[in-house]
Formats: sequence, C-alpha cells, structure tokens
Amino acid sequence: MRRFWNVFKRLCARYPAIFYFFYGRRSEVLPPAARNLLIDGTWFRLHQLKYFFRDRVWKRPYKVIDWHGEFGAEIKWAVPFAYWHHLNGTLKKTISSKDTKHFYYFSQDHTEIDRQRKYLTTPEVPNSEDHNFEYDFSKWERVPFREKYANQLGITFEKPLLIISNKYNTEWSKGPVNFLDLDALIQICRMVDPDYQICYNRPGSSLISEDNSSILDLDEKAPLKLQFPDLILAEDLYHQHKSRFHTFNHFQLALYANCKHFISVQGGNSVLCSYFGGTNIVYAKQGAELLFNECENFYGTLAGAKVVVSEEVPRLIELIEDNLLD
Repeated sequence: MRRFWNVFKRLCARYPAIFYFFYGRRSEVLPPAARNLLIDGTWFRLHQLKYFFRDRVWKRPYKVIDWHGEFGAEIKWAVPFAYWHHLNGTLKKTISSKDTKHFYYFSQDHTEIDRQRKYLTTPEVPNSEDHNFEYDFSKWERVPFREKYANQLGITFEKPLLIISNKYNTEWSKGPVNFLDLDALIQICRMVDPDYQICYNRPGSSLISEDNSSILDLDEKAPLKLQFPDLILAEDLYHQHKSRFHTFNHFQLALYANCKHFISVQGGNSVLCSYFGGTNIVYAKQGAELLFNECENFYGTLAGAKVVVSEEVPRLIELIEDNLLD
C-alpha cells in the first residue's frame, strides 16, 4: 500500500493535473510538500478500513497507540484517537514521551519513554498528516481536559486569569521564527495588566520534553517581572505548589483548565491553549497551519474556543483589544 501511494505522489508531482483532479483547485496554492500531506491523509483514512470489524463489530481491547511525534500533533490527533478507542472499548495500551500520563488520564495502561520527539506521520493514527483542508473525525473524540482538571488547581486569583504561552526555539532546522519578543510582550502586558492576572508560560527543557528543535533562552522573564511585579511566571507558580501536582504537565492542565483567556504562539502552545474554551489569540508568523487556516477552521473543534490568528504583531494587538478588552 505504501508503495502505491509513493507512486501516486510521484505522478502528482510530475502531472499536477492529476493532483488537482482529486483534490480540487484550492490546492493549487500549496507547495509540493504540503500537497503530499493531502495524499497521506487519503491513505491514512483508507488504512483504517483494515480495523473495521475490530472497531465496529467485535469491540474488544486491542489497540496499542505508540506516539513519539511532535507534541502539537499528539494532542490534536493521537490523544483524541486514543480517547475514542477508550470510549469504544477497544483501547488496550498507550505509549508516549515522558510526562504525558495526564494527557492520557483515561488509559488504564500508559507507558512513558524518555525519548526525543520527532516529526511523525503514520497511517496508524488518522489525520496524523497533521495539516489538511478536511479531516476524518470518525475515530476522533474531544478530550474533556477542562472537566477533568478544573478542580485540581487549588489556587485562586483576584482578577480573571490570562495566560500568555510563548516559545523560543529552533524551527525547521533554523533559528526561532514564531515567538513574541520582549518588546511585544511588554506592549501586550501594558494593555492587559489592569484587567487580568497575567501568567506567563515559556517552560524550559527541564520541565518539558524537547522535540526535533532546541529550546533557547529569550532572556525575557526577569525584565517582565521587573516591569510588571504582579505578573506570575508559570514555572514559579509550579515550584511554589509542586507538592500538589505529579508533574509539570499535570500543573499546566490544571492551570489552563481554570483560564478562559489565552494569547499563544504557533505550534503545540496554540493547540493546548485551544483545549479549554474561552478565547485564544494566536500569533503565527510562519507554518503549515497558515496554509490551511487551521487555527480558525479547526482549533475551535478541540473545545469550542474562539480562536483568532495574526501573522503580525500590530494585528495581534488589535485582536487583543477587540477580544479581551472592553
């Protein structure tokens, strides 16, 4: 089967009219690599037919889901796929990277392996091509993280909580691309500080698993605390209340479950921030998400959140004014 699809990819690359015939004219704007994602998506859907009787008729625990790919794709596709199998009575075991137990809280047998994440697509997980115009939700179920973790934080705030989820790491074997620099962060904090309790979250490699990128130091946390004394650093909050939580991701899920206002950046950050309803304003300068308009077309599916996206900081500021400030 894989050989057939590889031949089909080569034919589509050589004769674009074949690709347009199957996938429509809207795909004309896609670069060749992105076109291959659509072909993979078709293959992955057809591959699931081999499990028809196990999934739809016999319904006995058999499915072992082993994911060692990127975090964003995991919580978009692998975890909801596992949750569907759990509800279907067919989930046997889940395997993933370290500190993932609380994402798979429903799995009776979850194994964590300390290994580096990498880019991964596999027909064993539907939609794991990760970027597409349309997805197959026949074996996908929203995971109710808010309902599960909302009562596990045990911390109250005087003002509504607003989480700024940032990152600063290498991307696509190059330097950082999608991140909010110190100037942008200061501008944002000045706007929202009077109305919100700001919690800034950019965890280091000691707290989360790295994938095929390296986490770098933006040197922004101390200046932010200096200018905004009431701003809370998520890592500080975690260490202050560490005894309440098993791991940092357990803390993150509990914290996010008590928030309905998010500002995030492209990648797994923006996916996780879309899992808790409310409003998520995404800064995405570059990425396949923009090609397929995923932030606005799909991310809301995760939990009914309102998700809006900006490719430029000035527009991001406008979206914050329109969606978070009266």
